[in-house]
Amino acid sequence: MLLAISSGYFYVFISAWLDPMQEKTFCVYKNLTGYPCPGCGMTRSTISLFKGNIIDSFFYNPLAIVVNIMVLVAFVWMIVDLAQNKVRFETFIRKKMHPALLITIVLIVLVNWYWNFKKGY
Repeated sequence: MLLAISSGYFYVFISAWLDPMQEKTFCVYKNLTGYPCPGCGMTRSTISLFKGNIIDSFFYNPLAIVVNIMVLVAFVWMIVDLAQNKVRFETFIRKKMHPALLITIVLIVLVNWYWNFKKGY
């Protein structure tokens, strides 16, 4: 998992400087339907974060900021677990989510999807 996270962020980081990908989309849902998915704009948002443009990042997809923070925390947590030879992160992600938390996450994703529609993505 560490390798996947590292390579994905490395690709996005390099893309931020070599090819901004401003008009490209890799979203299968959008390419097939013409409508944005809840995650549309996350790559552009992450690239904006790498460039220090937090406002642009928020405009592309507000959830990307939260997701990037969660990935950073997970990455550091996995490194610490690896260094200490423990499995706390894996134990944590295998726990069942409380239904109220799950419903809250679904509602946030739906609101974000609405946000993408209103922006015209």
